[in-house]
Amino acid sequence: MTLTRIFKAIVAVVAASLIGLVAVPSQANVTPSQTINESTVGMQMFMWNWKSLATECRTQLGPAGVNWILVMPPQQSIDGGSWWTHYQPTAYTLDSNLGSEADFTRMVSSCNEAGVDVIADAVINHMASGSYSFPEVPYTNTNFHYFSPTHNCQADIQNYSNVTEVQDCQLGGLVDLATEEPYVQGKIAGYLNHLLSLGVKGFRVDAAKHIPVADLAAIKAQLTDQSAFFVNEVIGGPPEPTTYYQIGALFSFDWSSGLKSAFGTFNGASDLDVPNSQYRGMGTSNLEVTMVTNHDTERNGSALTYADGKRYLMGMIYTLSEPFGDPMLYSGYAFSDFNEAPVLKSGLNVCNSGAGVKSSYVQGQMICVDRWTAVQGMIRWHKFVNGETKVNHWSNNNSYGYGRGAKGYVLFNSAASTQKYKGIKTGLAAGNYCDVVSGGKTPVIISKGKRVCRGLTVVVAKGGVMATTLPSMTALAIATYSKR
Repeated sequence: MTLTRIFKAIVAVVAASLIGLVAVPSQANVTPSQTINESTVGMQMFMWNWKSLATECRTQLGPAGVNWILVMPPQQSIDGGSWWTHYQPTAYTLDSNLGSEADFTRMVSSCNEAGVDVIADAVINHMASGSYSFPEVPYTNTNFHYFSPTHNCQADIQNYSNVTEVQDCQLGGLVDLATEEPYVQGKIAGYLNHLLSLGVKGFRVDAAKHIPVADLAAIKAQLTDQSAFFVNEVIGGPPEPTTYYQIGALFSFDWSSGLKSAFGTFNGASDLDVPNSQYRGMGTSNLEVTMVTNHDTERNGSALTYADGKRYLMGMIYTLSEPFGDPMLYSGYAFSDFNEAPVLKSGLNVCNSGAGVKSSYVQGQMICVDRWTAVQGMIRWHKFVNGETKVNHWSNNNSYGYGRGAKGYVLFNSAASTQKYKGIKTGLAAGNYCDVVSGGKTPVIISKGKRVCRGLTVVVAKGGVMATTLPSMTALAIATYSKR
């Protein structure tokens, strides 16, 4: 059974009326050095500048339970107002229109203190187009494949089935570094070590498939922290993506495209009651970063985006409910033009208001999913059920549910109408439970001396069977900690 077929059977989303956020405790006492794995939750913070991120980590990301963030490339790049200018580096100094080195250092410190690790986007395959001289590094023409005596290529990549061409030729006119040279490896390692010295905990290797694994291994061997987390951007092959496991994790683009295929329409779930079948061929769980979207897929139409509304949130709920992979969510901004950057106010990023999906967004403002009630609720649920296998699978023609051990249960309604459920075995003790999708991180509150639900109340009867009602395209998740 393919991943796409599995996903197509699950269509879920949080109820249209979301409950507001509540104050949650800070993660300030959490040790900032964390291992990124299935138990943690990451978020790509696309085009957030350093001063804005420092505040967001302290006031929102840390309290929401986000463990790590992927930030923009911090190195100096070409001038311009488009987002992609940050992927055309001109030097390894840490000054850009996102902030100075001092701003970056303060941001990393602020995030670490909030319990949020910083992963930096590392553009090390190439330099900016238009020149082969970068005196601030310094690089000269001898450091590029265009002039290489052994790996020479003086053209852009044409044949993506030819590994030599993929790794020696230029990607869209960007001048390709001769990463097999010890001198180039040393310069890149020095740059990454500088970031590590400032508190960065790892790197996203941009265009990793265009760098031979042996070259990346030689660079990584020179790092001062051999435990630094690496996640590689390898979209398809050749080369075979899993060969990059020796460097670190991979982004799971199959997961992202599967969500896009699944959640575009209503689908049934009658064929889903097969434990874990959807993970076949997906790779090694703790070495796959499962994402709903990123900055590229958001723009090329291959993934769900904020414009998909409830379906976008549904993809996040599903990703956080599954035991496979190291989940990474995404915080970008509303845009109408491929090239545009976010709009700033007093030099800072601005969030679209609200605690959930909206029908429209202010162009240029950030889509701050870390503030959404359902996301915060599912982050806590994800961590709580970590390590528990999928049990008590249940499905009919339009709905699908499963438990995570004896700790929690999740149910998706993919029908075009409200559905009533009864007799679903959850594996939980009898009682009234508060849904974390509609209730958030703190689904049980005290009101007039009584424990009440902030969102939907779910009844689990004797024998652990559940009865509830769900509107069209909604999901619920309950856990032992959400028992009222």
